[in-house]
Amino acid sequence: MRLTTVILIATIMQVSAAGFAQKITLSKKKATLKSIFKEIRKQSNYDFIYTDELLQNAKTVDIDVNQALLDEVLNKIFTGQPLSYTIEDRTVVLKEKPDVPLKVRMVERVADIRGRVVDAQGKGIPGVTIRIKGETGGGTTNNNGDFSIAVTSSNAVLVFSYTGFITREIPVNGQTVLNVTLQEAVDELSEVLVVGYGTQKKITVTGSISSVNMADMRTPVASLSNALAGKVAGIISMQSSGEPGYDNSQFTIRGLGTFTGNSSPLIIVDGVQRDDVNSAFGGSFNNIDPEDVSSISLLKDASSTAMYGAKGANGVLIITTKRGVAGKPKISLKAETGSTGFTEKPDMLTGIQYMQLLNEARTNMGLLPNFSEELIQKTASGLDPYMYPNVNWIDEIYKDQSTITNANLNINGGTETVRYYISSSFYNQTGPYKVEKLNGYNPNLNFKRYDFRSNIDVNVTSSTLLQLNIGAMLVNARYPGIGAGSLWYQAYATTPVAFPTKYPGGKWAGPISSGGTNPLNAVQNNGYSDEFRPAVQSVFTVTQRLDALTPGLSSYARFSFDSYGDFNNRRTGLNDNWQAIGRDGNGELLFTQTRIGQQFLGYQQGSDGERIMYLEGNVNYDRTFSNHRIGAMFLYNMRNRLKSTAGDVITAIPFRNQSLAGRLTYGYMDKYLLELNGGYTGSENFQKGSKFGLFPSISAGWVISNESFFKPFANTFSLLKLRGSYGVVGNDNVGRGDRFPYLTQIGNGSNTGFGLNGTWYQGLTENLIGIENLTWEKSYKGGIGLEIGLFNKLNLIFDVFDERRKNILIMRESISSIVGLGSTSVFANLGEMSNRGMDASIEYNDQIGKVGLRVFGNVTYSKNKIIFADEPVRKYAYQNQAGFGSNEFFGYIADGYYTDQNDIDTHPEQKFGVVRPGDIRYLDQNGDNVIDAYDARRLGKSPFPSWLYGAGFSLAFKKFDLSLFFQGVADIGIMANGSLIYGNGAGVDGVGVVPFSGLGQYQNNTMAQVLDRWTIENPRPDAYYPRLSVAGLADNNYLNSTHWLKDGSYVRLKQASMGYTLSSEKLKKARIPVLYFYASGQNLLTFSKFKIWDPELGSNGAKYPITRMMTFGMRAQF
Repeated sequence: MRLTTVILIATIMQVSAAGFAQKITLSKKKATLKSIFKEIRKQSNYDFIYTDELLQNAKTVDIDVNQALLDEVLNKIFTGQPLSYTIEDRTVVLKEKPDVPLKVRMVERVADIRGRVVDAQGKGIPGVTIRIKGETGGGTTNNNGDFSIAVTSSNAVLVFSYTGFITREIPVNGQTVLNVTLQEAVDELSEVLVVGYGTQKKITVTGSISSVNMADMRTPVASLSNALAGKVAGIISMQSSGEPGYDNSQFTIRGLGTFTGNSSPLIIVDGVQRDDVNSAFGGSFNNIDPEDVSSISLLKDASSTAMYGAKGANGVLIITTKRGVAGKPKISLKAETGSTGFTEKPDMLTGIQYMQLLNEARTNMGLLPNFSEELIQKTASGLDPYMYPNVNWIDEIYKDQSTITNANLNINGGTETVRYYISSSFYNQTGPYKVEKLNGYNPNLNFKRYDFRSNIDVNVTSSTLLQLNIGAMLVNARYPGIGAGSLWYQAYATTPVAFPTKYPGGKWAGPISSGGTNPLNAVQNNGYSDEFRPAVQSVFTVTQRLDALTPGLSSYARFSFDSYGDFNNRRTGLNDNWQAIGRDGNGELLFTQTRIGQQFLGYQQGSDGERIMYLEGNVNYDRTFSNHRIGAMFLYNMRNRLKSTAGDVITAIPFRNQSLAGRLTYGYMDKYLLELNGGYTGSENFQKGSKFGLFPSISAGWVISNESFFKPFANTFSLLKLRGSYGVVGNDNVGRGDRFPYLTQIGNGSNTGFGLNGTWYQGLTENLIGIENLTWEKSYKGGIGLEIGLFNKLNLIFDVFDERRKNILIMRESISSIVGLGSTSVFANLGEMSNRGMDASIEYNDQIGKVGLRVFGNVTYSKNKIIFADEPVRKYAYQNQAGFGSNEFFGYIADGYYTDQNDIDTHPEQKFGVVRPGDIRYLDQNGDNVIDAYDARRLGKSPFPSWLYGAGFSLAFKKFDLSLFFQGVADIGIMANGSLIYGNGAGVDGVGVVPFSGLGQYQNNTMAQVLDRWTIENPRPDAYYPRLSVAGLADNNYLNSTHWLKDGSYVRLKQASMGYTLSSEKLKKARIPVLYFYASGQNLLTFSKFKIWDPELGSNGAKYPITRMMTFGMRAQF
């Protein structure tokens, strides 16, 4: 890295100096000034500002200079010309000589107008054409977007036009300075998309590919996958945690295509696979700063993914980082700071409510109350909070706000020979815990990330291009000694009346054995964990044009070396705990020590790492013959991944795969399009003779709007295109991430001893039984798409898709245990599943007067069904996996509450303990007049949504802009009975939801939602909770059922921002052409029927919640 840094600095210095010291060499006869200006601009990086009318009377020039200074050259070409010039900040401004009138002076000019033309992000646009409406002549902007033009009237109207942008007409209205913002136009004909192993004009693409508008990715979140939700059609994602560093979304492309193994898409960054589903470092691409990303493409159907063979079965996400553009150095700076807080914090019972409702629950069970009325009143008085505490543990542990800081600095520029993009960014997010520095350390969460990127392009010759990409992402984070999930579990479980947080004199409160835990003490005094996760990614590419052999032929070779590490140092321990047992005669507290702590924190360390090497060679052909366009591509690649800390011999073997891929394309007049793709991929998971699989696809398109018969509709339809595809893609992922399933694998078994007092020995067993003739899991995908463009403003894309996954590699479930296999794995190509749905996007861009408007939206729908899962034959079909969606909840159909004893007596008997009025009643599914395990069934909802959508708009008025973006999901379930809140050895499952669970000294606390309950006095059939009891998950009322299956749909105000662009002549003279100030928010509002915790957390609410962010920032361009 040091050597690279030195090279980059030297390059920048060379490029910066070029404009000042580089000399000019010219040899031209009878050349126009415009052609000479163009040549000088290439050699010196100086810009020229002039109007076409100024050059109407200019003379042609004969010039022959060698290594002459710029001033010398300018003096020569302007000698005898009716023009003069001045140099301002590396810009040559032309003027007419005051004593030499123009020969063709039609009207006297009355004012000179200056200004700058920028895009929606405030970047100057070079080459914009500027003309005076109703007159001849005009001018263009220079490389910075600056212009100068003389007008005939103070009421003149200037017309600004540029390819790819909406033309604007701006009245002068007596102004002398005009700063203009141009909005991008919807241009279907010239837009280029990143596709598998290359790029294509969007008009010629026949597969289903979506691209992300990168302006929508400007968010304060640290994770790239979290920023993608709802931004592009085809992605269905859920973020199940908000903990910094562990908050990446789980997302799929077009839903779930398999019910076993991994369903995540392949991630490609700068042409190289950068996410491995079986790696501990999966998701490292999330640490790429969105500021460094140039484009994101989503490859969704078989046609677009077939070239990736086995890796493309679940779709492909392609990320391309920014590269340098020839010109003087351009510096961009972004800095923002703000605060974060939870979107939702569950409400728990207060101490008074806890005691009263626990008494009610015990009374309902025929037991005596736990708490006397005297004790309840003493607690309610609050006069002695140490002996009669009433603690809201969530409020004691968590702050309302914590801080966030984010900054990015990037520089790009260069010459036509060498171009560079260099970037550095910093992200810092602090934790929400109410802790402080004690005992020499602060355990609060602190997540820091440093990103560095250097992308260099070198044109060695006119036909040879070298590219070097180096990216480093360093995460340095501190976490408390207790995990976030464990802490939330304790915050739910700990009763509010057992003990305070701490006593006077710094004594930390804590219960006796089996009395629970003080969660604030746990986060403050249990130590800390420091984590360091470095990732270094590199790509070296050599591209060679081979037009000398035949026009349109090119090739490239690419090599990548990536290194990932994960290092953590844990310092954990326990402190002294105390409990007050009364007061003495003087009213002083009397204590008993409930725990003797450690003098020093203990130490543990862990480390993991891996390196990945990738090699790729490509030959590409693209040529047009008259009306026929023919393209072809052929490539070879291989990948090798090695773990540095493998725990067993199987993992220690390098992970290897290699593949061949090819593509043929044909287009006739950009009307009739045909494409053939294929991948021939090899995998280590299959035996010799079966290692390689062929995955072909075909797609075709018809651009109806390019037909001659469609010309009458050309003013309405800017694009009308129909396309379709069908193909096969493969998958070699095995169940739980196992390898070599065709080989029987021996590992550790049970222990046994020999002799009366003999030594115990470790046994061996078959962990996996090898199966011959295992082969590829194959996905057969078909789809049809329609693309419509209207009035060059509205763009609509609609796709329907159908996928049938066959030969899914699953672990055998139908083999009886009496065979003696026990837990030994046996795999087979037996699974089958279907997945079908649609996705669509719409975007409208317009300039209405002075208001720039963009309205956009997208929706994705996916519904899957398991066809065959090799499950044991069940007595009732409604209990099978087959015929239902993947991961559908399994439980009972609730039928309200029992109203009285007669209601109980006249309904089928429920075999889940004694039932009473107010308990949940279930439906008899098999008609045997008994409710038991045979009446459980698939419930029609899963924890993964069928629908995901996003919609928003942005407005730009003068120097102000406003944008809002909403995102939501639908057809998703939350099993809210606590069955997925696991104790993991710290206590019972279901804590916080199941009332008063647990067997220790104190029953666990319960969420305040339990106040809405069925009682004898108020037997409401719509009460949220049934009759209260001291319960567990095995009790009748807390089984998985439709009573607890809640609607997890939500709509969220995902992003909102408002900004102001500050630009003036003073700033320009200070070499700060653009300053942009903004305020933005993330996850600001959530609308959902589910109110207990944030619905995006799913069925487990005992974990770090989703966070809301508010930031204020500034962008500057130099």
